[in-house]
Amino acid sequence: MKKLIILAIIFGLPLFALNVSAQVETGKEKTEQKAMQKQEKQMAKQQKQLQKQEKELQKQKKKLAQQEKQLKKQEKQLEKAQKQQEKALKQREKAQKQQEKAMKQQEKSNKEMEKQQGKQQKMSRGKKGGN
Repeated sequence: MKKLIILAIIFGLPLFALNVSAQVETGKEKTEQKAMQKQEKQMAKQQKQLQKQEKELQKQKKKLAQQEKQLKKQEKQLEKAQKQQEKALKQREKAQKQQEKAMKQQEKSNKEMEKQQGKQQKMSRGKKGGN
């Protein structure tokens, strides 16, 4: 009987110790596995957030490009309108100068006509008085 107990102790203890050690290892592995899964989930979540941010950034870049394009278009329209205003102003000034020139010419013609009429009146008076 003593021999059996001794054999059981000799063979049982290492088996029991190995069994407990294996259970501890399995527990550690499960804990590590859970931690890894948690970390993977967290990384996947971060990756998703990063992709979302990149998508938002691309959207903002596109919107900014459209705004810049619109701004350039408005600037061109403004330049065009300013050029048209300048052109209209020059045309108005030119027309005003032409009108002033025409008025001076008319005045000159009127004076010339008055002169001619005055000469004719003098001549006709002179003829009347001479008869």
